Amino acid sequence: MVLSRCLMRRVLPWIVVLLAASWVVPACAQNETSPTVLLKTAETDRNSGTPAAELERRGDEARALKNLVGAANYYREAIEKTRFRPQKAALYNKLGITALLLQRYPEAQKLFERAVGSDKKLAEAYNNLGASLYLQKKYGKAIGEYHRALKLSDESSFHSNLGAAYFMERKFGPATDEYRRAFELDPGIFDRTSQTGIAAQL
Repeated sequence: MVLSRCLMRRVLPWIVVLLAASWVVPACAQNETSPTVLLKTAETDRNSGTPAAELERRGDEARALKNLVGAANYYREAIEKTRFRPQKAALYNKLGITALLLQRYPEAQKLFERAVGSDKKLAEAYNNLGASLYLQKKYGKAIGEYHRALKLSDESSFHSNLGAAYFMERKFGPATDEYRRAFELDPGIFDRTSQTGIAAQL
């Protein structure tokens, strides 16, 4: 009972998003770009012959420098040059993360849906799809996506997210169970969250 109270106090504000790079979401996205910017094709490096892997690398660098629109452009261009579905899924996942960072939650949802459509075994994309739904207050749908992620991989962050969604649905028993399981898998998980409640991990 004491453990349950302790866990609930520490983790209720938090939701964890699994990323493909190790850094924390800023408290407030600075870029006020058009909501449709991430769904447009990048002009950067168009017809330049730059390989998809290099475009992805540049996108990762831009995202690390918090040039989120630039990162999105590189990822979009890389997607257009990638034929293999698992690689496309990983790129859609990164593009979705960028949309989350820009607080474009419906856009992020669509991108994560494309990611899982391209690779139904990409657990991180299901988790992130759940996060995008959670941030739109669609808690019931988020729960379903977290369960899909957990069927593929028993990750502490997935359990933490599921616990948060259960809590928002006022299902306190299941929420406590999920937080406890997250803590068992990774005792430090709740110490690595940002003030926004979204922590990025690889």
